[in-house]
Amino acid sequence: MEIQTFIREKIREDVLRVLEIGSGSGYFLRELSEEFPSVSFFGIDPFITEVKKENLHLLPLKAEDIPGIEGWFDMIFSIHSFHHLHNPEVFI
Repeated sequence: MEIQTFIREKIREDVLRVLEIGSGSGYFLRELSEEFPSVSFFGIDPFITEVKKENLHLLPLKAEDIPGIEGWFDMIFSIHSFHHLHNPEVFI
């Protein structure tokens, strides 16, 4: 099963906020924001251009620089990004 398909299947009615760490250009989150308009999608990547739309927020941040995100998101995922982290222990 492709990872994008797996993630789509995990977005249920009770999922309201989703965070992708290492979202790159935000392409996948843009697709998801159109498919699931009632869900707020957030993406962080140190090289991304900031975007704020109705249910899509892309922010130029590093994963290690996000303090206290526990409880803010119903779903957090990362695709092909873990190996880029300088301090993976902080991320986990």
